Amino acid sequence: MNLSNVAQAVNVDDDQSLPEPEAQEDPPPPPPAPQQTELFLKSLWPDSAPPGSHYAVGMTCKAYYDGEERYNYRGKPLKTISQVAEYVAQWAKKYNLYFHPTSMTEAGIGAKNRGTEKAAKHFYTLSVDVDVAGKGSKNYPTRKEVKTFLKHCRFPPSAIIESGSGGFHIYWFMSEAIPAKEAKEAQQQFIRYISWFMGKEIDQRG
Repeated sequence: MNLSNVAQAVNVDDDQSLPEPEAQEDPPPPPPAPQQTELFLKSLWPDSAPPGSHYAVGMTCKAYYDGEERYNYRGKPLKTISQVAEYVAQWAKKYNLYFHPTSMTEAGIGAKNRGTEKAAKHFYTLSVDVDVAGKGSKNYPTRKEVKTFLKHCRFPPSAIIESGSGGFHIYWFMSEAIPAKEAKEAQQQFIRYISWFMGKEIDQRG
């Protein structure tokens, strides 16, 4: 609602009739999902990955090993934001997809080095993956506790996305790319601060 369009209050005790409400245009529809993906990633990454690195989309799918059902990870290296958005549009309805907020090294694309120091090339954001409390879970915060933290945080996040598990992916965009080793240390300190603030466990990943 645009508060600048709210009509002035009218004293109903007066004989004057209430003014007719002004006709308002319907808000424009949201852009298609691929465009939404592209718009978000443009606020996070440069249009193209730096030389010697890739953007990566992870895919998890069911696989069977010796008759046992497991989830298999596959990483797809891509060079531009447009390629990432097209890939997501192609596979999102069939598989559980997620992206790596850093640019990735060639060695980091596969499952073996995923989440290790070998994987990330540059950070463009400080990001925190906050899982929330559930039945039999660790000492994770509740959704209410996370929202309280966000309300009182001295550094308002740039973007908050609700994850498929009911938790939150929280992003603080940076004005320039930071080498992974420097950024990872800062991110881990920030995660420890959030954990201390809420008195709850926050996993330190990736």
